[in-house]
Order: sequence, then structure tokens, then C-alpha cells
Amino acid sequence: MCMANFEIAQNIVKKIEGGYQNLKNDPGNWDSGKVGVGNLIGTKYGISAPTLKMYLGRSITPEDMKNLSYETALDIYKKYYWNPMGLDIMVNQSVANLIYQTAVHFGVRGAKKIISEVVNHPYSVDYLNRLNQEKLFNDIKTKLINIYSKNPTFAKGFINRLNNFVFSL
Repeated sequence: MCMANFEIAQNIVKKIEGGYQNLKNDPGNWDSGKVGVGNLIGTKYGISAPTLKMYLGRSITPEDMKNLSYETALDIYKKYYWNPMGLDIMVNQSVANLIYQTAVHFGVRGAKKIISEVVNHPYSVDYLNRLNQEKLFNDIKTKLINIYSKNPTFAKGFINRLNNFVFSL
């Protein structure tokens, strides 16, 4: 039985999480994680300011974010998103890809909550692996569209990102 592969999932995330940006109305760009609170740092490769601050274990500057290497971003992605979600043992790559992006966007706690709501069961990869994978994928995607639709500022962009995720066996 094949298990999900981080590099495959990351190639999709890399395509949709761009370079440096520092929109003032994006909470991920602020080192506090709240718009207007703390310092406006920006994001790069989809790595938020609070995540880089946690990874480095110190206060950060916009220059720290601008100088973030892709190799360091990969380490952060694997350490803070892929591994805590347990995706190495996911049996379907498509589902793993979508769950991984959900963790990148909502954090591990947020992603586990969303997936738990979708399946009406506490988050467990073993449990998810026993479900119909195509139905699981479609249910997660529908849930994300519903969540994104409630944010008029970013809804179109977030929903467009989901178009990069297609189910396959």
C-alpha cells in the first residue's frame, strides 16, 4: 500500500503559495497573527509571520521574512504542518494534499477541527484511511468552499487555490 508523499503535496502548495507579500488586512502578515496588532512582517512561500517567529524563537523583521530561503520554508512546512497532521501514513495522496493545504492555511489545530467536523469524528489518520477516499476528499473540499465563501475579501482567491486539488486514486 502506498502512503502519501510530502514532496508531491508540497509541489502543489509551492504553486499556490507565492513569494513575499505584506497585505495589511491579512492576519498572517502580522507577527501577532491579528490585523493591526504587533509588527507587519509579511509572508513568504505561505509561511506566516507568527510561524516564522515561532520557528526562529525570536522577534522577527520584514527582512527576516524577505530573506527566508525555500529550504527553510520546507523545513517549517514538514515540521509544523505535514508531520503533526500525520500525513506520511495517509493512504490517498489527493486527500493528503488537501489536508496539508488546510493545515498550512488554518494551522494544525484549525485543520484538525475542520476535518473532524467533516467526518463527525476526532481527527485520526487511521480513521480517515478507512473512509471512502473520494467522498472524504469531496466533503473536505465542500467544507473549505463554505468556509472561504464567508470571507468576501479573500474568498475568490482562496476558492481558486482549491482548483489545484483534484481527486485521483
